[in-house]
Amino acid sequence: MPRYWVIAPVESKPPEVFDKVWKFDLANNLISIGWKGLGDVSKMSREELSEAVASTYPDKPPPTKGLYANMIWAFYHEIGPGDFVIARRGRKTLVAVGKVSQSAFYAPGKNPAHGHPNFLEVSWQEQPRDKVFPSVVFPMHTLAELSESEYHNFLDGSGTPPVTEGRPVPTSRRNVYGDFINFRGLQHAPLNEQGVVFLFGMICQELRYVVEIVKPGFPDCEAKREVRPGMWERVRIEFELRSHTFQSHGHDPDECDVIVCWEDNWPNCPIEVLELKSALQRLSPTVRPQ
Repeated sequence: MPRYWVIAPVESKPPEVFDKVWKFDLANNLISIGWKGLGDVSKMSREELSEAVASTYPDKPPPTKGLYANMIWAFYHEIGPGDFVIARRGRKTLVAVGKVSQSAFYAPGKNPAHGHPNFLEVSWQEQPRDKVFPSVVFPMHTLAELSESEYHNFLDGSGTPPVTEGRPVPTSRRNVYGDFINFRGLQHAPLNEQGVVFLFGMICQELRYVVEIVKPGFPDCEAKREVRPGMWERVRIEFELRSHTFQSHGHDPDECDVIVCWEDNWPNCPIEVLELKSALQRLSPTVRPQ
């Protein structure tokens, strides 16, 4: 199954720099990203990459360092041939759409007009091109993964909600709803992290969890879960609409025990994932336990 990505080849300002980078990328069926100070990251292990980011950007806070490492790792090790890419300019403009034809490679000096050393080969489609949305629609990070539905929403011009940090938000006063699930008092599937928190609160006892606190910051929640009758363990929980957003946000897996999400889309997640969509199938849709 293909995966779907949105990538900013360079910051949109100053515009002449963006034009230099994108003109080269488009003409050569490429998309490029920066971080040239890291050197050749193509053969680094995940640990080596994290160490290189930490030493190259010592003044950046830990979440930012984690985000850099996650995006570069995804560029080289998660995006592959057959995946689809949206190239964006700023957060309102889709400049092109293409299909990845070759995995990422390191080629400093390939673009004589700019120093970007990291490239993906992408076969760019003729349309759509330079599609401007009326409001902010794209995540702010250089690279982010999209769901298939989010990807097609950008292409078909249907006017469905944009995404911010990977989460749909309404563009007008009209509410937008998830799929019908008709689960007890919740009629529609979650479309954002708040919906995941609400649903988890509805069923946490049946899943043998007891919530201690839900708080701002990372991780979102501290809880206990029953591992066997009369024995409980402490767990740190992060809520996400989709599990892979955990990585996009630059969170540290060592600081979290469980990702609670509506949909698990991270095949090689290094920590435990509780997918609520699957959990609902084991529970009664109409009767609350006494």
